[in-house]
Amino acid sequence: MKVTGDLNNDGEANLTDAILALKVLSGIDTRGLIRPDYDEKVDADGDDRIGLSEAIYGLQVAAELR
Repeated sequence: MKVTGDLNNDGEANLTDAILALKVLSGIDTRGLIRPDYDEKVDADGDDRIGLSEAIYGLQVAAELR
């Protein structure tokens, strides 16, 4: 099952996913860490890219704001 914001395919959106999104934004190599089937069901803002919205979403979930 695909969960919005779940970048690493562990079944939930959490702080780890936020950190992965920040690594992507920073240009750090995340090959092998990001789920291979990333699509609109996982994408937090529907732009088909991993970016700041995914990082913010993961932080909000971790802080129980979502």
